Amino acid sequence: MDKEGRIKEAAARYYRQKAVKKALVEAARGREVAPRYFNTFGTRPDILLYDGDVESLANRGATSFHCSEERWKDPLKLKVELGRQELDSLREGWDFIIDIDCKFIEYSKLTASLLIKALQFHGVNTFGLKFSGGTGFHLCVAYEAFPKMIYGKDLRLLFPDAARAMLDYLKRIIEKELAARLQDLDSMREISQTTGKSEKELLTGTGEKFNPYSIVNLDSGLISSRHLFRMPFSLNEKTSLASIVLSASEIGKFNPQIAKPSDFIRYRPFIIAPEKEEGRELLMQALDWKGKVGAVIGREHAAMARGIGGISPSSYGAGFGLETQRGSGGIIEIKGRVGDEDFPPCIKKALEGLKGDGRKRALFILLNFFRCINMPDEEIEERLREWDKRNGRPLGEGYLRSQLNWYKKQEKKFPPPNCDHPFYKDIGIYTPECERMKNPLSYVARRLRLKGQGARGAGSSGPGARGSERREGNEEESTEREAGGRGRRIGKGAARKTSSKDI
Repeated sequence: MDKEGRIKEAAARYYRQKAVKKALVEAARGREVAPRYFNTFGTRPDILLYDGDVESLANRGATSFHCSEERWKDPLKLKVELGRQELDSLREGWDFIIDIDCKFIEYSKLTASLLIKALQFHGVNTFGLKFSGGTGFHLCVAYEAFPKMIYGKDLRLLFPDAARAMLDYLKRIIEKELAARLQDLDSMREISQTTGKSEKELLTGTGEKFNPYSIVNLDSGLISSRHLFRMPFSLNEKTSLASIVLSASEIGKFNPQIAKPSDFIRYRPFIIAPEKEEGRELLMQALDWKGKVGAVIGREHAAMARGIGGISPSSYGAGFGLETQRGSGGIIEIKGRVGDEDFPPCIKKALEGLKGDGRKRALFILLNFFRCINMPDEEIEERLREWDKRNGRPLGEGYLRSQLNWYKKQEKKFPPPNCDHPFYKDIGIYTPECERMKNPLSYVARRLRLKGQGARGAGSSGPGARGSERREGNEEESTEREAGGRGRRIGKGAARKTSSKDI
């Protein structure tokens, strides 16, 4: 019997297991399904409704099962010729699937571990993890983890753009540590020998540093409508291994040999709906960072993303529309001691504590604000612990510690979001003063100038450098607006204010 015959025979036996059939039917609910017959796919679209459907297809030669990332009202109505509008009308939702594609299992394990760490950093603790059956892994954050409306738009209509933004954002977050950890495993020469790539091919485009994504593929371009992924517990024809579901604690010691098809498979769900919207922070920060708010959400909400459109993934700070000084091209650099009396009203209000939702967003704002005013790490820790005690429901020491540790590792300072960002209104710290300043750092800079201390744009020659200092006097006249990254001033009255309907 040839390889195809052996695999089909083993598959028919494997798919008779109750746990396997249960896992496949559960994952297929509301999704397009496509069975694969060794090296060719079956007719699309197809569905799995009952355990008997799995066994019937396996008896006819199906060796693996694949399903869509999207959830559909009626998958059987899908057609190749359907346009975006027709697909949107059929789509009920979508899950955020991360496909870690690498030919080397140890590199894949490391990447999966760092992605899990990044998800948890953003408050996502409910997710699925499975072995691909080859040399990679899949992660799943269920649709229920995200808000159904984001900036006034239905989230189900924002596929694939929102999912791509989240993946690109996570890639950027783990990139530096992934590069370092991969080089801890193997030297550049060893990585070159293992992958068959020259050392030059392993470097970034500028040839200055190791590019981890030259050997680990996390391609957001693969996230697209009707794209399929291997279903949990499906077999992989190339290896004859099962795409088994794992817990996060198992990833470090995982050995592919435990995924051999057997007469007993322990059932575990892969697509897990959390009790609350754990993915809200991840989604909002990813959209802002990627500069997708204007492009994804629509022109009517582009004002909220002023300063972030068209940014590159490397310019994280610009992703929150950080105000820059004219001609400097850098962020406002605070010089001199900043006392509580110099804090803008929105920051003071946040420090009073939050009684409802928004604690993580407030922490994000406060952390970046404190770092940009050069507050010592020890004082930041002390103040944030006291702040957390004033919250209606404290975040807790563990969460605070994880955020503080992450920020300490960052060489670059990230700014707090601009004052017209919806964060401020959403969490209830927006004040009338926010109408008259672009960023909390602007308020501090103005206060310090009035006190005779320094605040300058990065790249200027000193605290009093002309051209980097804004005019004093009428606040509205002194407000600088970015225009296409050129830093030009828009005249009085021309600066558009964000109204409540924009949020």
